[in-house]
Amino acid sequence: MIKESVKFSTCAKKVRVGRIRYINVEPVYYGIEQGLKPSYMELVNETPAALNRMMERGEIDISPVSSAAYARNYKDWDLLPGLSISSFGKVMSVILASDLPLEELNNRKILLSDESASAVEMLKLVLSWKNISPVYETGSIQEKNTATYRDHDAVLVIGNSALTGEWNRRFKYIWDLGSIWRHMTGLPFVFAVWAVRKSFSGNRPEIVAEVADLLIESKQQGDLNLEHIQESTSGLLGIDIDTCRIYFNMLNYDLEKNQINGLKSFYRGLYQQGIISEPVKISFIPSPPQMKTAPDSRNLLYGTDARIPALLTNMQKQAYLSLRSLPFPLPLKKVFPQLLHHLRQDRR
Repeated sequence: MIKESVKFSTCAKKVRVGRIRYINVEPVYYGIEQGLKPSYMELVNETPAALNRMMERGEIDISPVSSAAYARNYKDWDLLPGLSISSFGKVMSVILASDLPLEELNNRKILLSDESASAVEMLKLVLSWKNISPVYETGSIQEKNTATYRDHDAVLVIGNSALTGEWNRRFKYIWDLGSIWRHMTGLPFVFAVWAVRKSFSGNRPEIVAEVADLLIESKQQGDLNLEHIQESTSGLLGIDIDTCRIYFNMLNYDLEKNQINGLKSFYRGLYQQGIISEPVKISFIPSPPQMKTAPDSRNLLYGTDARIPALLTNMQKQAYLSLRSLPFPLPLKKVFPQLLHHLRQDRR
């Protein structure tokens, strides 16, 4: 629990933590941006590819990174447990668009977004499995500037642009890479993981464990406030609320056995197809005995360490968790509306 590691929060040196500047990470950073963020944490908002490079250069300490980037840096990075951006099937924000059928893209030019790494490597992998060998080029893709991609036979688009670009009106064929991956492997695809530089965690293991706990608790708050996140991101991107609901419901932010199996399948395929030069060994941050990961909400409710009276209804339990996770001190006007919302829902 975070409270047990507060003693490390007085460190003078900033911890530089990456944050992807797409809406897909909103649930993970919700709690941090609503008050959990400690004074020592410096958030760095960038594209996935930029965060990968910053981690490699030592410009940030902890960050979500493309799973493909971890494959190339696994000797220097450790993973934070319980965190990923993944999907089991359709993902909506990683698409390949073309006016040609997929099987006709052999020797054709595909423009790859320069903001991604995992999507790029995954596309190369699945097309190699299908014996399709395009000519790949990398560049900046601007949805409102057709000149950035009109000389190509297909375009790989990711992130917010994939959601807002109305690519189905521009191209005849649209393929969702999450759907392709599930069809070919039967596993989820892990687009991003949270990693820390081993050189940093070796010197400051306690603060790394604390940040890991903070991210888990922040994600739990995001899960409790997903409806609010959907509404706010809908307004931010100018897309309808139903699209936002569908999108966030397709995403998963855990890193459990199923996601790890998907990650291993990805790395094994990259190695077998010669896309990476050596097998990847997945390693996690060590867990110091005095540090504990943030508790799972299900254990709080139903586990052996449950602290909530069994007579509470589900909505009241959710309200309890929501109130429990809020950082104090906070003005009462920020605490009670959330509690009352759940209790009013329960009375309906």
